[in-house]
Amino acid sequence: MPPWWRHAARKVVSEDNKMNTGAIRERLAHRRDEIMSIINKVDKHVTHREQALDRDSGERALELENLDALFAIDRETRIELRQINDAIERIDVGHYGFCSECGAAIGAERLAALPYIDTCIVCAQRAETKSS
Repeated sequence: MPPWWRHAARKVVSEDNKMNTGAIRERLAHRRDEIMSIINKVDKHVTHREQALDRDSGERALELENLDALFAIDRETRIELRQINDAIERIDVGHYGFCSECGAAIGAERLAALPYIDTCIVCAQRAETKSS
């Protein structure tokens, strides 16, 4: 479970076992803001370099490794951002909590752990088996 979600996970499902999509949407929007901040910081470091790479081959290798790490962070945060935006859209149109593959309800525990997930556990396992 993502650390930003742990505190809110208990609030995701109400006493009558129905999802509180308002609370879920609020948490997703908060995480989206955090991710946008990360993306902006990474973008600033990557695209606004004022110095050329160091001439020393050891320093240059270290700088290139740092850039690779920044690009990986950027790629992963953009994937998460897309998933969060998709989840918010599903909430807005009333499709949140249903598998995008088979249409079955996604388990509350799965949504609490992965609030932006769009597949039930059966379809996720099926996709994982196909990709292996």
